Amino acid sequence: MVRQLNSRLLCWVLGTVSLLFAGYDFQAGLDRNQITLGEDITITVQFSGENLKEEPAYPEFSSSADFTLSNKNRQKSSSQNVSIINGRMTRTSVETYTFQFTFKPLKAGDLKLPGCRFGYNDFVRQIGETSVSVLKEGPENHNLSFDLSFSKRDLYLNEQVVLVAAIRVKQNASIRNIGSPDVDKELKKFFWIKPLQDKFEQRNETIGGEAYSVYSMRFIVFPTLSGEVKVPSIPLEYIVMEQRARRRNSPFDDAFFGGAFDNFFDQGNTRKKTRYSNPVTLRVRDLPEAGKPAGFTGAVGSFKMTASLDKEEVKAGEAFNLKVVVNGSGNEKSINSVDIRNLHLFEAFDPEISADVQIKSGVLSVTKTFRYVLIPKSEGKCDVGPVTLYFFNTAKGRYDSLSTTLTLNVKEGKAVRPGTENKVYSSIGGEEIKLLSSDIRYIKTDASRLAEGSRPRYDSPVYWVGVALPPMLLLLSFLFRRYQWRMASDTGYARLKRARKKALKRLKEAEQNLTAPPDRFYAALYKALIEYVADKLNLSAAGMTVTLFESALRDKGAVEETVQELVRLLESCDLHRFSSLPVETSDRKADLTRAETALSHLEEKLS
Repeated sequence: MVRQLNSRLLCWVLGTVSLLFAGYDFQAGLDRNQITLGEDITITVQFSGENLKEEPAYPEFSSSADFTLSNKNRQKSSSQNVSIINGRMTRTSVETYTFQFTFKPLKAGDLKLPGCRFGYNDFVRQIGETSVSVLKEGPENHNLSFDLSFSKRDLYLNEQVVLVAAIRVKQNASIRNIGSPDVDKELKKFFWIKPLQDKFEQRNETIGGEAYSVYSMRFIVFPTLSGEVKVPSIPLEYIVMEQRARRRNSPFDDAFFGGAFDNFFDQGNTRKKTRYSNPVTLRVRDLPEAGKPAGFTGAVGSFKMTASLDKEEVKAGEAFNLKVVVNGSGNEKSINSVDIRNLHLFEAFDPEISADVQIKSGVLSVTKTFRYVLIPKSEGKCDVGPVTLYFFNTAKGRYDSLSTTLTLNVKEGKAVRPGTENKVYSSIGGEEIKLLSSDIRYIKTDASRLAEGSRPRYDSPVYWVGVALPPMLLLLSFLFRRYQWRMASDTGYARLKRARKKALKRLKEAEQNLTAPPDRFYAALYKALIEYVADKLNLSAAGMTVTLFESALRDKGAVEETVQELVRLLESCDLHRFSSLPVETSDRKADLTRAETALSHLEEKLS
């Protein structure tokens, strides 16, 4: 019987290994570690480096009796880093090769994917075999589907497209606790991703006469790899309720929030399942070489550009600011620089770059600002520019450009002396740049009286306390903010940390019901025990049976004596919740004390 692996979202069984060697970067990953017989599994190997002189060969895989290689492909992408220092432009090219290998299993069971060896000159990496679980049959579930759809499937590298992730759930299906798929994490190797909304939107649809609840979320994505891109399937976890009896539909039935009231009426079992999104293949075309301008640095989209000077007239040797603003729809990271001619007439400093990204009408709108500090070397009327932005216009399918020229009147002043350029400092706010001093003060030789100075400040304990206190407060503030962020973003961690406090509150409620009818007291006690364990183990309290409760605690290594004590308490709670048997107050106090002791022992084990 095939052992099922409980993997959350995309599982990198090979791990994503980043190994740096002589400027090289190597990564290897697996799209999932559990498949059904007849499905494919994909291994991705990525290698990148600066100014590679030759293409690397395909990685070599060892032979395998469990899998057969059905397809392989190689994709190449490149990026450029541009820097301008004193009018000189330096470019560094980084080339990335992505290899994808598709394997088909030959049988079901716990199998081994073959290892591989990759070599490029003296750089060699070896990846060992990896365990994969292959099921005979996939989960037969027509009540839930998970689909990915792209607004375009034939597009250019770095072109903006919309991705919609949609989860459809049949409204009368016994499905609870649907997870939130981490689309960004799963697809970041293939796209730069920006979500268009904070959470999934819900609507109702009728498909084939059946009512469905549809949860959808939209993303703006930019492909970063060219060629035939096979988008990996994204895992989606959910809980299926296997019920013995079910009440009629009610307003409290909601797939994403569980059925809190189902636990009262239905003592059925639950099973965790995983559904994978549909496979999607995109054709991503590389930017054409024909017609590519010499000043093109990678900008793709549709843009506008404005340029302005903070002064129309300056003196030679006096600084002024050039501001260039690029806005439009596209990937902000692809707008690396603008081309400025006639920079040899000025002393130029590295620009200050800022970016603002907003979502407008379902389109990613970017505004990127370049601020340059320039110093004219000689007087006279001169042109700044032309200032040109070269970009690839995806709507037209060709390269385009925006250009403007600004005029500056330079009056007579102090010319910049050769060798003093690095002693001049700039102010972005437009303040005058001055050379404050070029010498040191002389030592006084006619001092008539010398007095002993005061005690050095560093010789005082108060000084060292004052020095140490700010970094300590900064560290404590960082740790507290990190704790707050994790409590807000990691549901399992938040439930674990709040479980004890929540359990004490529930036990207090039970104590307040000692003299109330037995069903109220034991319902509160039952809820305290079940919710504590569910929070500690990040499980759903709704539909948790005594069997599941006992199994989950044993899996976490809880002491058997404590587990049996808790099981006896739950069975006692069930007996008195649904019967009219009288219970003495002393017996209730004893049960409450037993629960407090058991939870205390369990806290030591699960903390």
